[in-house]
Formats: sequence, structure tokens, C-alpha cells
Amino acid sequence: MGLKLYGAEISPCVRAVSLTIEALELKSVEFVDVDLLSGGTQTPGFAAINPLQKVPAIQDGDLILWDSHAINAYIVGKYGKTDSLYPKDLKKRALVDAMNFFDAGFLFAEHDVVIKSIVTSPTPTTVDSELAKPLEDAYAYLNKILEKRAYVAGSQLTIADFSIATTLSSSASYLPLAPGKHGKVLAWYQTIESLPYFAKVNAAGLKQVKEVLSKKLV
Repeated sequence: MGLKLYGAEISPCVRAVSLTIEALELKSVEFVDVDLLSGGTQTPGFAAINPLQKVPAIQDGDLILWDSHAINAYIVGKYGKTDSLYPKDLKKRALVDAMNFFDAGFLFAEHDVVIKSIVTSPTPTTVDSELAKPLEDAYAYLNKILEKRAYVAGSQLTIADFSIATTLSSSASYLPLAPGKHGKVLAWYQTIESLPYFAKVNAAGLKQVKEVLSKKLV
């Protein structure tokens, strides 16, 4: 049994895993589409894959794993020809882990709060400035980090860049980055955006995000 990825393109976390798969040039991955907007994660069948009922999840032989950051680390460790995306060197790996935690516990977490408030609103709405304040803070912290780094975890591209870039591409759809305040982030994002596989992976899902937001925001 080959590697199987359960996900939906609209999810930035799924797109982060897909970026890792593309970067590693893995050709035999089966993508199982889970329709988030129709409750696809809430079925008993999917709950058997991931009790948290979230995407992404992978199945690789007898291993079932969820959380995009854990999945990316596993995929690089098992299938990567080199360790560049998730270095074995402890100091370099610690920086990648720190930025993965920054995404999971701060940037994505705050994005999730804001976008859920928009999507679940019963009537057309605006971005709640109070809810968005922590996300704006995350942008500022990331800009500060990138003042001394070419990539989010140091001098080379890693899985942390994939996670943060896909989160930012979604959050910027309703809370844009500002050149005057987030110049380092914008420059870094342009670098990630120029990767030959980035648009292939990110564009369709990001378009879906924007379509959903266009029906909710005024």
C-alpha cells in the first residue's frame, strides 16, 4: 500500500503537505478528497482515520498520522533523498520545529479563529478587528524574524516555509500584508511563490478560499 493523503485543497494545512510531496517529487501518492464544506470530516469513516476529524491525514502502510507539521516531518524523513527540508542537525531542526510551532500555535491558530468567525456568520460581515489583532501581531513577529533570515527557519527552504506560506496566503485574503509594515514577509513570500511547484499546489485551494470569503464579506 502506497502513501495516501486525505485532504481538501481549500485547507492551507493540506496544501503545506502537498508542497512537501511536490518538493520531494513523489509520484505515487493517492489523494483522497474530503469535502470540508459538506461535512466530509464528520463521517464515521473519516473519524476512523482521524479521531480529531480534521484534514490532513495520511495513511502509509499500517501508519495513520495527522497534523500537517508531523506529516511533513515524517514524509521528509522517510522519502526525502536529502534532509534539507527537515535537517537532521539538531540546531537546524530545532529552528524548523520552533517555526512549525509558531504556525500551529499562533499564526494558523489565529487565522482559524478569524476565518471561522467569517464563514459561520449568518449574515454578510466584516473582519472583526478585535479578533484579527492577534493575527496582525503574528504578522509583525514574523516580519521581525525575517529581518535576519532568508527563510523562516534560517538560510534554507524547509517544511516550515511551506506551512507558514500556505497559512499566510489564506489569511492575507481577508487581512492583507502591508508593504510598510510587513516588507520582509512580502519579500520572503515572493521567494516562496517563485518555487516552480508553488502555484500548482496553492492556486486552486486559495481560489476556493477567496470564493467562500466573497460570499461572506462586505
